Amino acid sequence: MRSRPARALLALAVTGLVLGVTACSAAAPTPRPTLARASSDTVTVVAERSAADRSVRTSRALFRSAPGAVVAPVGDADAVRDGAAAAVRAHVPALLVDSGSKKATTAATDELERLGASWYRAFGDVTLDTQIEERDVPEVGRRAEAGRASRQTVLVADRSDDAAAVATARAADAQVVEMPSGVSDPAASGSVVRALHGAQGRPTLLLGASFADLGDPEWVVRAAQNGYRIGGGGQRPFDGHRYTALYGAPGAPVLGVLGEQDPAASVARARKLAEQYRGLSDVPVTPAFEIGTVSAREVNGVSGWLAGVARRGGRTSSTRTPRC
Repeated sequence: MRSRPARALLALAVTGLVLGVTACSAAAPTPRPTLARASSDTVTVVAERSAADRSVRTSRALFRSAPGAVVAPVGDADAVRDGAAAAVRAHVPALLVDSGSKKATTAATDELERLGASWYRAFGDVTLDTQIEERDVPEVGRRAEAGRASRQTVLVADRSDDAAAVATARAADAQVVEMPSGVSDPAASGSVVRALHGAQGRPTLLLGASFADLGDPEWVVRAAQNGYRIGGGGQRPFDGHRYTALYGAPGAPVLGVLGEQDPAASVARARKLAEQYRGLSDVPVTPAFEIGTVSAREVNGVSGWLAGVARRGGRTSSTRTPRC
């Protein structure tokens, strides 16, 4: 018959064995993705012609590592849509491949290796030359941990052209801002300027082939974050605006309606006129003055009149939006 100490030692040994087996059989926790680090003033332009190239560049710009990724072929809208949705749920990048381009396929494979991915999931007709395992996407992935400097703002020229790259941005918990239809200059859109102004202190990524022709993108982004807007629109005086103006000369009713009232009443009249057109225009309608002068004396008079406008109701507001 075993002694009490012996029985106690045996019980401890069995307990330890059970715990050891349980620990060994438990699934290892899914690695957490990490985001690429970037300084707050970083502006990245992803404007390659190919949507496949843009998807890989976006992954590189936003993710430092990821446990896996989804891959879909260019041109298969259903596969891209399903893959994009899975990538967002799993918080991993979505990559595109072009079956007619070995370079594009190799770029996707290289990106999987750079991410340190242990798996990938193909949607649609995709063939990759890789030793990385293909398996199902987790229904819910782990979100990346990152500071504010890694949470980027992604300005998208056309969501339909870059569904995979937009999914990657969403998977990285980036702020996604869409350009209005038909507008290619961020500074010409009031909504985009407002969004970038609210995202000060974050890196910015411009996504879309149309951004290839944007001159000095760093300046455009900095101006949007820190500058003024014209009325309710963007920062370009003509692009993205429609003006309604009172014409004439101050103090000279015979030359036009602008001279029929004092500065404060002129401001109110110009605003009321613009309001009549705002439901009819697809861009912001901005009130304005068109002032006619013919002599230096009249120019001096206009200067004093405009100073009166500023004092009596046309002063720049606290939102840093110039008033007409």
